[in-house]
Amino acid sequence: MKKRSATEDTDPRILDRLRYHMGVLKAAGVVDVAYQRDGRQVTSYRLGATGEELFSELFVNPLGRSSSRRASVLQRVAARQH
Repeated sequence: MKKRSATEDTDPRILDRLRYHMGVLKAAGVVDVAYQRDGRQVTSYRLGATGEELFSELFVNPLGRSSSRRASVLQRVAARQH
């Protein structure tokens, strides 16, 4: 009996969107992605240095941060990417 993969019953459009967005996050340095030797299947991903900084600035104490503070953090990180 063939073992079913975790994504076999998932709508292919959702998987395409997920792949696209993971690629965008990888290109921006927000996530680090590890691939298997065969093909391009993702085996693991984690926050990269930029992702860690964004996470700590945006989510550690959400009640103490204003939306303008969050916007300035995002602008700072975006400016470093260019």
